[in-house]
Amino acid sequence: ELHTALLGDLNYNQTLHVLSNTTLDVNGIIEVGNNIDFAFVDCILNFSQDAQILLDKVGNLKFENCTLRVCNPGTTWNGVLVSHKNARLIVDHCTFEDAQSALQLKRDASFTIIDNNFSNCYISIDVRNYFEDQHWGDSYTDPFSATTYFNGYITGNHVSGTGMLGEP
Repeated sequence: ELHTALLGDLNYNQTLHVLSNTTLDVNGIIEVGNNIDFAFVDCILNFSQDAQILLDKVGNLKFENCTLRVCNPGTTWNGVLVSHKNARLIVDHCTFEDAQSALQLKRDASFTIIDNNFSNCYISIDVRNYFEDQHWGDSYTDPFSATTYFNGYITGNHVSGTGMLGEP
């Protein structure tokens, strides 16, 4: 059975939460709260089947030097979903293993994804549903030159797999 935990309910007087040098077992959905900045630094996150981290409100989420993986071999976890236009994801020097979709970026969320390893993930980085507010008659006719509508950076990532992971 999956459960939901809300990061940020711990202390709303503090806007930046940092969890470091910790091993965390996730059995459900971790939801980053509204107007919260949360960072995982040097952590190992072990996910149960179908578990997920969700940022669908205004806020920032950072993973630095972390390993995010499934608990039970032969299963997959749902990955990290960022789906708010005023949300920001930073992923730096992390390892993602056995995710259905390791990083899902939607609805104009900002992101920086640098020097990560994706192993046996069905989808490593999924970027979709951007430019929703783009009006094609405006002065910006090319969405890739309209930096106000696209704020993302991906570089130096590596993808590997055994070829054994089938479609979720």
